Amino acid sequence: MGLRVLLVDDDAAAGAKRAADLAASGHEVLRAQTLGDAAEVLMREQVDSIVCSDTLRAEVEHAYAAILPVVPASALLAKTLARLAKRSISPTVQLSIAAQLETALADATLALEPVVDLRDGAVRAHRGALLTPSLTAEQLADIAADLGRTLELRRAVRGLAVAAIERRASGRLLLDCSLEDLLDPPLYDESSAWGACARSILLCIAERDVLALAEADARDRLRSLRAIGFGIVSRVGTDIAGLTSVGVVVPTYALLDVGAFGDAGPVVTRVVASVVAACREASVEVIAEVATPEQASCARDTGCALAVGAGIAPGPRA
Repeated sequence: MGLRVLLVDDDAAAGAKRAADLAASGHEVLRAQTLGDAAEVLMREQVDSIVCSDTLRAEVEHAYAAILPVVPASALLAKTLARLAKRSISPTVQLSIAAQLETALADATLALEPVVDLRDGAVRAHRGALLTPSLTAEQLADIAADLGRTLELRRAVRGLAVAAIERRASGRLLLDCSLEDLLDPPLYDESSAWGACARSILLCIAERDVLALAEADARDRLRSLRAIGFGIVSRVGTDIAGLTSVGVVVPTYALLDVGAFGDAGPVVTRVVASVVAACREASVEVIAEVATPEQASCARDTGCALAVGAGIAPGPRA
C-alpha cells in the first residue's frame, strides 16, 4: 500500500513531474511550493512522509524531520518510499498496538553481545540490540512501522546506546544504522550526547539502505558520519556483486553473515574466502556473524578478523 506524501518543491514543472511519478508508484500526493504552504497543508492533512526538492531540503528537515521522515527528491524515491511504507490498519488496532509499543519502549534495555577477536579471543567491542520483556526486536520494529513511529524507535535505540557508553558498560559499540537513521538529521549532530560518543560507535549499514539513496547523497551522508568520528561497518550480502556498496560506504569493517551462505562445508568455505579476499583488496577487515561453532571455524579458516554471534565465545583459544 502506498504512502500519503507531501511533495514540497519550489519548481512547479519539476514538482508536477515528481508528483506524477509518485502517483504512478501508488502514492497519494499532496503539493506545496514553499515551507509556508507545507505548514498549511500539514495543519489540515495527515501525511506519512515528506518529499522535498534539494533547494528546500535544509528548511524542511529543520522544520519537520523530528516528526516525519523527510526524503530528498534526489534520492531513489521509489525504493526509499517503499522502505518507509507502512501497512494500513484500523484506528482501534492502532490504539492497541500503540500501547504495546509504549510499554515495551518504557521497559527497553540494550543487550550487549561480545565482538571477539578470532586470533586471541579478546573482546574488541559489543553489538547492541534492543531488548524488551514483552516483545522481540522484530515485533517491536513491525509495530513501529505499522504506526509510522519507526523514527521514534530508532532514536530510542540510539539513546540507550549513549547511556550504555556513558556508564562504560560496553566499550566500543556496534549498532545497526537503518535507512530511517540515515535520513534523520540528529544522527549527524556532533554537538549532541550522541555525537560526543561517536568515536565509541560503529554504525552497521545494510547494502539495501545505501542503494535506496542516490549515490552522491549516500556518499555525503557517510562522509559526514566519518568526519564526526563514527566507524562505519558495511553489511555485505551473499551476492559478491553487492561488494560494490563497499566502495560507496568506505567502511572500517564489513559484516558477513556466514550462515547466509548455507551449511558449513568446503563449498561455503571457498565462497566465504572469496568474499573475505575481495574485502581485503579494498583494505576492509571482516567481522563474521556466526551462529554455530562450525561457522566460527569457517570464519577463522577464511581470515575473518572478528566474529559476533552465538557460535563464538570470548576467551583464549584452546
